[in-house]
Amino acid sequence: MIRTLKKLFQKKPKQTTFIYCEKCRNELCSSDSFVSDTYDEKGDNHILYKCSKCGHVCDYNFDVAPVPIKWSELRSGA
Repeated sequence: MIRTLKKLFQKKPKQTTFIYCEKCRNELCSSDSFVSDTYDEKGDNHILYKCSKCGHVCDYNFDVAPVPIKWSELRSGA
């Protein structure tokens, strides 16, 4: 029973992904900035964040690398 209670009240996992707004440097993952997780007609993943401070919208791809990459950088080849 104690083991079951411990599992119910375990601490939240530590955040390991950090994305910052390119306009105001607000951290997006932990500031309720997530908007949507969708796929386009080509099957590419788009994760949208809207900054909770300045309102800037960013589009990221989490599928092509071990870190999130902005779609604008993928398209430009940067």
